Amino acid sequence: MKKTAISVKTQILAMACVMGLQCGAESAVWSDWIGIHGAAPPPWESAFLVPLGSEQGGYELVGDGTDPSDSHPAPSAAVFDATGQLQSAFWLDAPADAYDAALVPVENGLYFAHVIGNDGAVEAGLFDAATGQARFVRRLPGPADPDEIICECLEGNRIAIVQLLDDSVRVATLNEAGDLIFKREYQSSSFQAPSEGGLPGLSSVRTVRFDALPNGDGYFLGVTVTVQTINPGIPLEISTEARLALLNLKPDGTIRWKETIPLPGNFTPSIQFAPDGAPILLAGETEMDLLLQKMAFQTILAKLTSTGGVDWAQRIPGARLGWISFGLQGKWWLYGIAMEKDLMFATDVVIAQFDPATRIFDAQARIDNPGVDFAYLLQKTDDRVYLLFNTGTEDGAFVPSLVSFHRDLTHPVVRTYGHPRSSCVAFWSEQDDALLFSAFDSESNRVEAITVPPDLNVVGECPLWSEGSLQTVSPDLESTSLSLAPEVLEVSVSTPSIDLEEGELALQSWELSRGPLCGGGPPQPAAPVLALERAGNGLVLKFPTESGVRYTILEAGSLTGTFEPVGELDGTGAEAAFPVQLEGAAGFYRVRAALP
Repeated sequence: MKKTAISVKTQILAMACVMGLQCGAESAVWSDWIGIHGAAPPPWESAFLVPLGSEQGGYELVGDGTDPSDSHPAPSAAVFDATGQLQSAFWLDAPADAYDAALVPVENGLYFAHVIGNDGAVEAGLFDAATGQARFVRRLPGPADPDEIICECLEGNRIAIVQLLDDSVRVATLNEAGDLIFKREYQSSSFQAPSEGGLPGLSSVRTVRFDALPNGDGYFLGVTVTVQTINPGIPLEISTEARLALLNLKPDGTIRWKETIPLPGNFTPSIQFAPDGAPILLAGETEMDLLLQKMAFQTILAKLTSTGGVDWAQRIPGARLGWISFGLQGKWWLYGIAMEKDLMFATDVVIAQFDPATRIFDAQARIDNPGVDFAYLLQKTDDRVYLLFNTGTEDGAFVPSLVSFHRDLTHPVVRTYGHPRSSCVAFWSEQDDALLFSAFDSESNRVEAITVPPDLNVVGECPLWSEGSLQTVSPDLESTSLSLAPEVLEVSVSTPSIDLEEGELALQSWELSRGPLCGGGPPQPAAPVLALERAGNGLVLKFPTESGVRYTILEAGSLTGTFEPVGELDGTGAEAAFPVQLEGAAGFYRVRAALP
C-alpha cells in the first residue's frame, strides 16, 4: 500500500467517505520533529512517540515536564491518527503538592491521568480524547508515610491504586465507569524488611508490583524485599537476603494462592507472564569486589505453575538478564548485560534465544562495542531480530543504533543515528510493518520521529542515519538446574476503612509545532483537527476557528482518482463548515490546510 509522507506546509487533515462506500486507509511515514507551540505546557524533560495497536491504529506522544514555578510535574500527551494527523493534545496541570503525575492515551479514545500527592493521596480518572472532558475522577486518601504508591490503567480500562505500607499492601481497583471493584488490605510480616544483624545494613529495598492476570481472571500482587547486612569479623562479611512474596488474586481481590520464594543472594526479581499464562520469575544479581575492582553477574530464571509452585528453575552465570520477550515457535528471547573485559562498571549487551522445553540456549551473542550501555529487544520475525542499543557519550547523551540480526544472531545490519540525544526509544509498529524510532532533543525541546523499514534501508532527504559497525562475541552462557523451594506465606486480608471521593483533575488543551527533520523554516503550529457531523441527508465538515488556516476541499470519485477542488473555507471567521450532500456526491473528500 502506498504510504504518504506528512508535509507541514500542506497537510491532508482527513478523508471523508460517503456512507455505503468503503474507505481506504493510509499509514504515516514519519520524518518529522514535534515540539510545544506556545508557553503551555511547561517544556518537556523527555518525550517519545509510540504506535498504537494494529486494530485501533494511530500513534500517541507522551511527554514529561516540570512546572518551573514550583517543580511539580506537568505531563502531556497527544494522539495522531493512522495517517499521522493530530487528533487531540492535552496536558495535566497537577497540584503544587504533587510529586508524581502521568497522562497516557489508552484504548477506545480515552486518556488515563493520575496524580500522587506528597500526603499519599491519589487522584485518577479517565478522560475523553476528543474533548478532554472527564468521564470520572476519583480520589483515594493516602495513609501516613507510604513507602511506595503505584497507579496504573490495566486491561479493560480498569484502574489500580496500590499503596505499600510498613507491613501491608492496600489495593483499590476501579472499573471503566469509575465504580469500585474492590478494596483490600493484605498484611504480612513477609512484606517487612527484616531487622539487620551486626552493623547497620548497607541497603534495604522494597518494591511492589500489581497487574491483571493475562487471562482476565484476577490480579497478580508481588512484593520484593532485599536486605544487605554487614556482619562484624575479620574480614567483614556482607550477607544478602532477598525474597519475593506472591499473591494470585481472584477478580474480587480474595486470594487464590500465595507463597514466598527465597532467593540465594542479592537478586532483584521480576515477574512476567508466558503466552500460556504461567508466571515467569527472572532475577538478576550483581556481585562487586571493590578491592579487586571487579563485578560478577548471574541470573535466575524460573517457571512457576498455575497454582504457585516451581515447575523448574535455572541458574545462568556470567550475565544479568533483565528482560524476556516471548518469541515464535515457543522460544524465549532474553537480554541484559555482561561485564566488559574485567573492567569495573563497564558492560556489554547480551542477547540469547532460550528454549524452555530443553532449557538450553539455541543462540546467543554479546555486543562488544566499547561504551554500549544498554539495549532493548524490539521485534522478532520469522527471519530477523531487531534491537535498539545506545552508546553513551562523555556529556551524558546517547548515540542510538538500530540493529537487525538473523534469527541465529548472525549477519548483523547496523544503522547509527547521526545526532547524540538525551533519550531514544523505538517500537515495532504493526500497522506500518516497520520500526518507529523517536529521539528527544533536550536543547531544542522536541521529539524527532522517523519510520524505519524492516531492512533498515533508511532513505531520506538528509543523512540522518549512517552504516554502523558491530562486534559480537559469544558470551558462552550455560543454564544449570537450581532448586527453589517456595515457602508458606502467612497473610491476612481485611477491608480498609477508606472511601473514594470525587477528584478534581482537569486537562488543558495545547498546540503542537511540527516540521520536517530535513530543512523547512521556522516552527509552525500543527493544523487543527477535522470533525465530521451528520446533517440530515448530508455530512458537515467542521474545523476549529480563529486559526488563520485556509482550507481547500477536494473531491474524487475513487480513492485513487484525481482529487479536484470543490470549495474553499477561510478559517479566520466565527465558524468554518462545508456541507456534503450524500445524493450525487462523488464519494471521497480530502481537506488541505495551508498554514499561516
